[in-house]
Amino acid sequence: EHTILARAAHRNIAELHCAFAAVDAAGLPCGYLVMAYYANGTLEQAAAVGGGPLDDLNVARGLLLGVLRGLAHLHMLGVSHGDVKPANVLIDDAGVARLIDFETARDAGGALLTATVGVAAAAATAQFAAPEVLRGERPTPLSDAFSVGRAMLAVAANRPWAGTPAATQWHELAASLTKDAAADRVTVHAACQHPLFRGVPDVPVHDAVSLLPPFYWSGADTAHGSRLVDVAGDDFAGLQAALMRSCVVATLGVGQADR
Repeated sequence: EHTILARAAHRNIAELHCAFAAVDAAGLPCGYLVMAYYANGTLEQAAAVGGGPLDDLNVARGLLLGVLRGLAHLHMLGVSHGDVKPANVLIDDAGVARLIDFETARDAGGALLTATVGVAAAAATAQFAAPEVLRGERPTPLSDAFSVGRAMLAVAANRPWAGTPAATQWHELAASLTKDAAADRVTVHAACQHPLFRGVPDVPVHDAVSLLPPFYWSGADTAHGSRLVDVAGDDFAGLQAALMRSCVVATLGVGQADR
């Protein structure tokens, strides 16, 4: 997953600070991603709030366009996300949508790109999955397009802008993304040009500077007697303190949840 995040750096994809592998107290391998922290939560959480930010049509359109642009960037790189849903979209401090969770991502040939323990066979969330994925076929960029359309319908439910011309455009775009046959769907690239987004301001890139450029750690946890090897430097204590102040550590695979 860290290789996808590092390769697919984009303003609409969650920012990776670093990744490292270690060994837990039981001697089992575990891995960590250190990600930027986005305090505004997920698109799913925003959609669940009555009177929340998505009640503003311009905010909703801007977030949706960000999701589409992030996916368009992934697809240009030959990567399908595989599990697009509101819970896998974070909102950063500048109100920019950020795609997360690439555990089901696949390359153009359909091969899983992640090697995280226990998730290689993970399935897409059924509520948002394309018909071909539910039939057991491998997800493609057009499967991601279907999932975006389903997410659009979930986000639009019970909004005060229902019944407006923009709401009609919203549902028209969702319908074009959620055709049963993949070949009949519009691509996310084409969706970015839909009239729904006419007049949506181009949200500036988050101006917060990354704490550190991406780098990688390997070795065992120093708490259990083994040396942790730094590929990029040797100030692990200072780095750890800085990361704890500024980032969230996500545990992956087998490992203690509090580590």
